Amino acid sequence: YDYILRASYCIKRRMSAPVQDLCLTLLVSLFTLVLVASAYVRYCYGYWKRRNVPYLKPKFPFGNSTSLFPKGISIGAVTRSFYDKFKSMGHAVGGVYFGVEPKLVVLDPDLIRDILIKDFQNFTDRGVYQSESDPISVNIFSQPGKEWRNVRA
Repeated sequence: YDYILRASYCIKRRMSAPVQDLCLTLLVSLFTLVLVASAYVRYCYGYWKRRNVPYLKPKFPFGNSTSLFPKGISIGAVTRSFYDKFKSMGHAVGGVYFGVEPKLVVLDPDLIRDILIKDFQNFTDRGVYQSESDPISVNIFSQPGKEWRNVRA
């Protein structure tokens, strides 16, 4: 009887070691994944700081656009609030984040004119959704540079 108890103890011990190794491996992998994701988000949220552009401090995971999701406020109202905040601080431009993607808010009319007219070749794509199968999204405002010029001409 004593021999059976010792044998069962050894079997349990041998079987539990791989399970413990697997749990430890999963735990270390999860910790590493969280660490890498955190480093990536910090890097993304440092975009405007690295370029010395005034910016609103983002909150993970939505950036500065947290009011879009729970309250159902339109993108225009959110953009207007960014505009008002930067204007009250006296800045000509400001940086915000939608998620981890940086966006520039331009307030100065002269700078807007320069971007839209003089420096147009650098700002041709608008980053707006478009689909060839959706006729509403295929318009002059959502076209990338070359197609925009063809439609406009």
